[in-house]
Amino acid sequence: MSRGAEVTSSNLANVLTEGYAPRSLELGVHSAISGVSVLGVHRSVDQGLLGDRRLATAETAFAQAQAKFTASLDTEIGASGDQASLAGRAAAFEASLVAAASRPDQSTRLDAAADAAQHIANKFNSISDRIQTLRSTADLEISQAVKTINTGLQKMQAMNEKIVAAQARGQSAVGLMDQRQVLVDQLSEYLPLRQVPRDNGATSLFTVGGVTLLDGRAAQFEFSNTQVIAPHMTLENGLLSGLSVNGAQIIPSGARSPISDGKLSGLFSVRDHLSVTAQSRVDALARNLVERFQSPTLDSTRPPGSAGLFTDDGAVFDPMNEVGLSARLSLSVAVDKAEGGQPQRLRDGLNAIAFGPSGNAVLLQQLQSTVSDVTALTSSDLPPVERSFSGHLANLSSVMGQERLTSDQTLSFARANESELIGQEKEMGVDSDAEMQNLLVIEQLYAANARMIQTLDDMMQTLLRI
Repeated sequence: MSRGAEVTSSNLANVLTEGYAPRSLELGVHSAISGVSVLGVHRSVDQGLLGDRRLATAETAFAQAQAKFTASLDTEIGASGDQASLAGRAAAFEASLVAAASRPDQSTRLDAAADAAQHIANKFNSISDRIQTLRSTADLEISQAVKTINTGLQKMQAMNEKIVAAQARGQSAVGLMDQRQVLVDQLSEYLPLRQVPRDNGATSLFTVGGVTLLDGRAAQFEFSNTQVIAPHMTLENGLLSGLSVNGAQIIPSGARSPISDGKLSGLFSVRDHLSVTAQSRVDALARNLVERFQSPTLDSTRPPGSAGLFTDDGAVFDPMNEVGLSARLSLSVAVDKAEGGQPQRLRDGLNAIAFGPSGNAVLLQQLQSTVSDVTALTSSDLPPVERSFSGHLANLSSVMGQERLTSDQTLSFARANESELIGQEKEMGVDSDAEMQNLLVIEQLYAANARMIQTLDDMMQTLLRI
């Protein structure tokens, strides 16, 4: 009864303890005398439910990494109706050209058009910078995740050894098993894993894709953090680190990855897929803008092959060097007031030798028509549909908004699934009502035994008096 009271009290005291599994006594018939003996303490765990909950945790962490990226980038690009968005900046530029063409003699309107053009270039730069910041953050988090995984697996190996040693000495190891369960739960956030029992209380860990994490000895993950990431740096061209396990390279994300799902795979997906796709889309739009104003039929003052109103860091755009164009996009120094340029060149020509008639609006009208002309994007995964420049930007905002909605819905579903499994797991945990009833029964048994002992003592005293 004392052992039963100890187990019941432990269950009640650890109702809210993470990783604690309900205990119960394993009883058996004593071989020498009539009665019941305690064979050990049983730790009650539903391994199937526990495994499903861990996979749900990994799925939630994966979805959260992707949702965080799409939300941040969608906010940076902005909604079409927002004046500070990329589409809003383009609409403001087009409107400023219309206003300038209506009164080409007013320098304030020409200044406003030049400022609006500069704002578009700045917004492209800002979006590209944001993408690279998100990539760098993901890369750093990957490095931290790898350290956490390696530390957790080493602790798991040590815990296995302690449990095996305790059972070999005939001691209870249920407390150590609780601690081991907490370690596995922590690892399940980063990797989709399965736990397989081994002899003498040890356990092994494998990813769902078949990577051995722990089977006697802990696996060693390897990754090299990159401090600064530029648009052209990718895993495919070898400028970013991949992931290896025990010296063997593995695919870190995607359908063919053995660690797909989980925070680690989600971070690789952000760094190597989502951000690269986003960069290519923004670069394609920057290219469309540059090529519109780099057309040789626009602005007769420009020499053949020279840069237009928007440049590749001051130079002519080379179609073979599109990657990262949005980060290098800049306004022509001819009209950039910060570089000593003159906004009047929007009216008279970028390379005009002298100012022309103040009422001449021909070039301004051509510039406005260039923005509104329908053309198709020549690169990226966006649909090759002919649109105006504002139409392409509105489409990008729509695509990003839809991807954000989809990722949010995926995360919401994953969280709901995880929450349901956590609830089921808690139902399998310590039942405080039942444990209190057990404690009352034990108390009654103690009282009954005490009365029986008292009765026997009274009988012995009576016999002695006789």
